[in-house]
Amino acid sequence: MLWLNEVNKRWEWTEAGEHKIQIPEDVVALFVTQLKNTPDTTKQLLFYAACLGNRFDLEIFSIASKKSLQECQQFLSSQEVKDIIKPLTEQIERPEFKNGSPTTSYIFQHDKLQQAAFSLIDDREQTPIFRQIGQLMLTQLPEKQLNANLFEVANLMNAAFELTTGMDEQVKLIELNVKVARKAFAAAAYNTALQYYRKTEQLIGFFHLEEFLSGQHHQFYIGFLKDSARCEFIEDHQESGEEIIGEALKHSVNALEKAEVYNILITQYTLQARYPDAIHAGQLALKELGVILPEKDFDAARDKEIAEVRQLLTTQTVASLGDLPKMSDPEMLMICSLLITMGPPCYRSHQKLWSVIVPLVVKYTIEHGNIPQIGYSHTAFGGLVGWVNKDYELAKAFSEVAERIMKEQFTSPTDQSVYYLMVGSSIRHWFRHMKYGSNDYTDAYETGLRSGNLQYAAYAFGHNMYCRFYQGVNLETLMMETGQSLNFSKTRHNQWAIDLFNGGLSVFAALSGKTPVVENSLFGNDGDYLSEVAAHQNIQVTCIYKILKTFGHYLFNQYDEALTLTREIDPILYSVGTQGLLPWPEYVSTKLLVMTALYPQQAPETQLVWLAEIHRMNKLLKTWAHSSPENFKHKYLLASAETERIEGHPLVAIDLYSKACEDAHKNGFTQWEGIIYERLYNFWIHADNSHLAYHCWKQAYFHYKQWGATAKTDAMEAAYKKFLYQTLTSTNSAWADDHLACDAQREPLIHQIIDHQMNQVRDFVAHMEKSILGDKAMNQARELAEATTRLRREITIRKKAEEEIILKNKELEQLNAQKDKFFSIISHDLKSPFNAILGFSRMLAEKAQDNNLEKVKKYADIINDSSEKYMDLLMNLFEWSNQQRGGLEFQPIHFNLSDLMMEIEMLYMEAAQKKQIRLVNQLPEQLDLYADPSMVSTILRNLVSNAIKFSHPGGEIRLTARYTADSVEVCIKDAGVGMPPEIAKNLFQVEDYHSTPGTQNEAGTGLGLNLCKDFVTKHGGKIWVESQEEVGSAFFFSIPKKQKHGNP
Repeated sequence: MLWLNEVNKRWEWTEAGEHKIQIPEDVVALFVTQLKNTPDTTKQLLFYAACLGNRFDLEIFSIASKKSLQECQQFLSSQEVKDIIKPLTEQIERPEFKNGSPTTSYIFQHDKLQQAAFSLIDDREQTPIFRQIGQLMLTQLPEKQLNANLFEVANLMNAAFELTTGMDEQVKLIELNVKVARKAFAAAAYNTALQYYRKTEQLIGFFHLEEFLSGQHHQFYIGFLKDSARCEFIEDHQESGEEIIGEALKHSVNALEKAEVYNILITQYTLQARYPDAIHAGQLALKELGVILPEKDFDAARDKEIAEVRQLLTTQTVASLGDLPKMSDPEMLMICSLLITMGPPCYRSHQKLWSVIVPLVVKYTIEHGNIPQIGYSHTAFGGLVGWVNKDYELAKAFSEVAERIMKEQFTSPTDQSVYYLMVGSSIRHWFRHMKYGSNDYTDAYETGLRSGNLQYAAYAFGHNMYCRFYQGVNLETLMMETGQSLNFSKTRHNQWAIDLFNGGLSVFAALSGKTPVVENSLFGNDGDYLSEVAAHQNIQVTCIYKILKTFGHYLFNQYDEALTLTREIDPILYSVGTQGLLPWPEYVSTKLLVMTALYPQQAPETQLVWLAEIHRMNKLLKTWAHSSPENFKHKYLLASAETERIEGHPLVAIDLYSKACEDAHKNGFTQWEGIIYERLYNFWIHADNSHLAYHCWKQAYFHYKQWGATAKTDAMEAAYKKFLYQTLTSTNSAWADDHLACDAQREPLIHQIIDHQMNQVRDFVAHMEKSILGDKAMNQARELAEATTRLRREITIRKKAEEEIILKNKELEQLNAQKDKFFSIISHDLKSPFNAILGFSRMLAEKAQDNNLEKVKKYADIINDSSEKYMDLLMNLFEWSNQQRGGLEFQPIHFNLSDLMMEIEMLYMEAAQKKQIRLVNQLPEQLDLYADPSMVSTILRNLVSNAIKFSHPGGEIRLTARYTADSVEVCIKDAGVGMPPEIAKNLFQVEDYHSTPGTQNEAGTGLGLNLCKDFVTKHGGKIWVESQEEVGSAFFFSIPKKQKHGNP
C-alpha cells in the first residue's frame, strides 16, 4: 500500500502478504504502475486534470473533460482519487460563472503524481487532446477567467500547433502567443516573453504567413517585430535583435513606421556604446521624415538654431512656454523623439552635433507644442546657452519653465528620471550649491529604479561622482561610493559610466595615498586606461578624467605637469562645456591658478599673453560667482588674489585671500580652504614672515587632513621635515652654533627637535578637530536655546512647555531606536543574499570547469533567487528612506485598482508557481480608487510577497476588495502558517521587527510591513491583520474614498 505521510512529508509503502512487487527506482514510474490499474475512464480524467497543471478549478476541469460540474465534483471526491487529488479550498461563489455555481479548486497531492497522471495517455494520443482542451478553454471560459489562464491555454495550443489548419485558426494562434508574450513583458518576465515571441516567429515560418501578415495584418505584424526585437535586446541577444529590426524595416510601408523601428535601434546601439552606429541610425530615420542634420560646420549650425529660438521668443516669454498645448502631430512627435533618443550617444561622443540637436528640439516644441522630453531639451538648452553665450538669465528661465512643465504635465517616472539627471548635470550648479545637484542625481536614480530606466540611473551615479568630489566629500567615503557605483554600472553594461568611475577611482586613490607613486608620477602610467576610453569613443570621459588629474597635479605643486594637461584639455573642453557640466568651471579655476603659479617664471612677452588669458578666465569666474556665489565666489576671490599678487598688489591680495577663505569655509569646501591657506603660506614665505607662514601651513595641513588627502599631507610633512633639517643644519644657523657642540650631538638632537615639531602639528590638528566638534555642539546648544526661548514666548504655562520638551525627547529616543533597528535590519538582511551569491557563484565557476551542467543550472538558479531577494530589499530600502526624509511626493489620481492588482498578480506568478500556490484574484473588473498608484503598488507587492512566503506549497492566496461606506477595503488572505497574537499586535512597528523565515526558508526584507503602514497612513487609511496559527493570515488595508491631503 502507498500513502503520503503528512508528518514526515514523504511517500511510504508496505508490502501486503505474499503479493510482493518489483519496486521501480523512479518514483514517477512507481506512481504510473499504481495508476495503470485504474479504469480507462479514470486514467483519461486524471490525464485531463494533469494537462491543466498542478492546481486547477472545477469549472475548467468540467470544460476540458466535457463533464458536468456535478459529475466532475463526484469524480474528484471519489475514493479512487482521494489520495491523488485533494480539494485546495472551501467553496466560494463565482458570480461570473453562469447561475452563480459554486466552484472548488483542486491540487495534486504531489507534483510527481501529476507527472504520473500525465504519463497515463500514450504520446501519440496526447496532441489531439491538448488541442481539444485548449480550444474548449478558448471558446467557453469567460474573458476574465481566460486572461487568468492565458499561459496554460497558449501552452496547450502550442503543443498541438501542427494540427492547426485553416489560415484563420493559424492567425489566432499567432495572436494568442503575442498576447501572452506582451503580458509576460509587462510583468518584467522578459525571458518568458522571449520564449513566446520566438514561438510566434516559429509559427509564422511553419504556416508560411509572413507576407500575409505583413499585408493583411500589417500593424499587428510590425508591432510584433518591434516588441520581439526589444525583448531580444533586453535579454542580450544583440544579433537576433538586429536581424528582427532588419525584418521590420523591410516590411515598413511608410517613413513613420521606419522611423519608429530606427528609434529602437538608436537606443540599443547607445547601450552597447556603439555611439557612431546609434547616431547614423538616427540620421537615417530623420532623413526618412525630411530632416537632414549637418555633417560639418556644427558651430555655425548651432548658432543658427539658437538664433531662431531667440527670434521665436521675441513674441512670447519663456515662462509662457509652460502654457503651450501638448504636441499632437504624429510626424513631429516622432522627429522630436528621434532627436531626443540621439541625445545620449551625441552627448557622450559627438557633442558638436548634440549642440545642434538641442536648440532644434526646443524650436520644434515652441512651434508645435510641449512633449514629455521637455525635461531633457529645455534643461540642456539652458546649459548650452551658458556655454555659448554666457546667458545665465535665459538658462535659468528655461530651467524654471522645464520644472513647471514636468510637475504639471509630464509626471511619469521615466520622464522624471531624465529630467532630474539633466537639471542636475546642466543647470543646478549655476544657481545653487552643488549639493542640490547631488539631490537631483539621487532623485534620478530612485525614479529610474521605479520606472526601470536604470541606464539613466548609471549616468546619474557618474555625474554625482565628480559633483561629490568638487563638494569636498571625504575621499575615503567618495572612493567607497564610487566603487559601489562602478559595480552597479557593470550590471547595466554602461561603458560610459564604467570608464568614468575607473578614472575617478585612480585619481581619488592617488590623492588619498592608496596607490604608490610610480616613476615619480603621482598617477602612474595611465596610457592603457586612456587607450581603452578612446577605443570606447568616450571623449567626454577623457576630458573629465584629465580635468580631475590636472587638479591633482596643481594640488601637489606639479605645475608643469598640470600646464601640459591643460594643452590637452583645451581642444576637447567643448565635450563638457557644451552641456554646461560642472567640470568646465572647475577646470577654469584650476587652469587660472596653474598659470598664476608659473607666471613669474615666464618671459616678458609670454607674461603679456598669459595675463590677458588670466583676466579673461577671472571675468568668467566673476560671472559665475554672481549667479551662484555658494559655488564660485571663493574661487573668484582666490583667483583675484592670485592675479593681484602677480601684478604686484600684495595688500589687495591679502584681503582677497582672507575673504576667499571665509567664503570657502561658510559653504563647506574643505579642500579649497586647504588650497587657499597653502597659497597664503607661499605668500608669507615670500614676504619673509615665517610666523604667519607657519600658521597658514598648519591650517592647510589640517584641511587637507579633513578632506582625506593623505598623500598630500604626507608630502607636506616630508617637505616640512626637510625644511627644518636644512634650517637647523645650515652653516649660517646661530642656533646650531650655540647648541650643537659636536657632530656626535648633531643628528640625534636635530631629529628629536623635528619629531617635537611634528607632534605639535598633530596636536594642533587634534585641537582643531575637537574645536570643530565643540563648535557643532555650541551651534546645537544655541539652536536648542533659541527653540526654548520661542517656546517660552509662545506657551505661557511653563508646565506645558516642559511636557512638550519631554515629549520631543521621547520622540527622538524612539526615532533613534528605529534608526538603530533599521541599520540592524540592513546588516542582517543584506548579508544573507550576498553570502549566497558569493558562495554559489564560486561553486558555479568550479562546476563550469567540470562541464557539470546540472550543477551549473542549480547554482545559477540559487544565485538568481538570492539576487531577486536582494533587489526586493533594495526596493523597500529606497522607498522607506525616501518616505522617512519626506522626499516621496504624494500624487493621488483616479485609477482602476483591478488593473493594478492584475499587474501584481503577473509580477508574482512565477514565485507562486515555484511553490505551487494559486493566486485567486476576486476583484471586480472595475474598482475605482483615488490614491497614489505607486504607493498602493508597493503595499500590494509586499503583502502578496509575504503571503507567498508564509504559505505552504500547494496553498491558495485570495485577493479581494470591496466598497465600505467611506472607503475601499482590500484583503490579501492566505492559508499559511499564521502567527500568535503577541506578534500580530506589533507587526507593523520597525522597533518590533521579526524576521521569520518562510515555509521554504525564504528570507524576508524586513521593512515591507513598516513601509505598508507608512503608505496607508499617508492616505489616511488603516492597516491590520487577522491571523491564527497554522490556519492562515488575512491582511486588510483601507483607503478613504475622498482625501483632503496626503499627510494626515
